[in-house]
Amino acid sequence: GEEILKKIRQFLLEKQREDTSSKKLIFSLYKQNNTVSKIKDKLDVDQDQVYLTMEKLLQKGYNIDVREFISNRKLEEVNQILSKISPPYQAKQVRQELDVEISQEKLKLVIAQFEIEHHSQNLVYV
Repeated sequence: GEEILKKIRQFLLEKQREDTSSKKLIFSLYKQNNTVSKIKDKLDVDQDQVYLTMEKLLQKGYNIDVREFISNRKLEEVNQILSKISPPYQAKQVRQELDVEISQEKLKLVIAQFEIEHHSQNLVYV
């Protein structure tokens, strides 16, 4: 029993390290001005995975500018919708109200950015 638990812990720790290093690699490629398409090709992953990772990095405080992935018009429209609804923000709900097309992955990235900006404006420093 204990040996199996030890192997499971070791496996999970290795998986977590791999996950962290792939996130750092994606961020590094992004900071080198690579497009999502180039990052996807270089790492042989799908585009959705790159956007999902960017969303997680953004939520962890990494400096990612969502305007690099979406036009100002789309960004403004999404932000207007988000400002009218209450959290938790759900991509499906926002997409139903949009007049413009936007991928699910890009929308989630914009929602993450909005949550960060909205949350940080409400912080109280003591």
